[in-house]
Amino acid sequence: MFTTKFLHNLLERIDSCNSQQIEVSKASYNENDNFETIDLTIPIKTNEACEIGSNVFTSGWALKENERKAKRQPVTRMTTHVKKLLEIMFHTGTANPSQKLIAQQMREELILRAQAGKINDDEIPKETTIQNWISGFSHRWKEAMALRALDETESSEPL
Repeated sequence: MFTTKFLHNLLERIDSCNSQQIEVSKASYNENDNFETIDLTIPIKTNEACEIGSNVFTSGWALKENERKAKRQPVTRMTTHVKKLLEIMFHTGTANPSQKLIAQQMREELILRAQAGKINDDEIPKETTIQNWISGFSHRWKEAMALRALDETESSEPL
């Protein structure tokens, strides 16, 4: 709930802007001196700005053609060769828990392979990308192993 003082200050700021016309059609008060309902109709003349608080809005600011597009770097996907190498490292840790590698160690292994000339330097993903890949792959691996265990128990049990 907005207090009456807040809404009156807002209306005064909007009203002081020359490009606006305000019509308050319904305003009812409750016991706590707050507005219950208020309907504001605010027609805005084209290409004129009105400052409300610290934000400046111009007519049509939300239109698609006025959208400011951020300059983003193109998305680079992990190559299948790098994914296979990460899978091998993951399964090595699954088979022998003493050789389990974290994302930083996997990245260091990929850097060593790049220095040896087996993969390109630009194919090496960031550490956070490897962490995300590990969590997703681990989830899919556990799900596949659970389904496999269910199939084995169903096929081995006599009905």
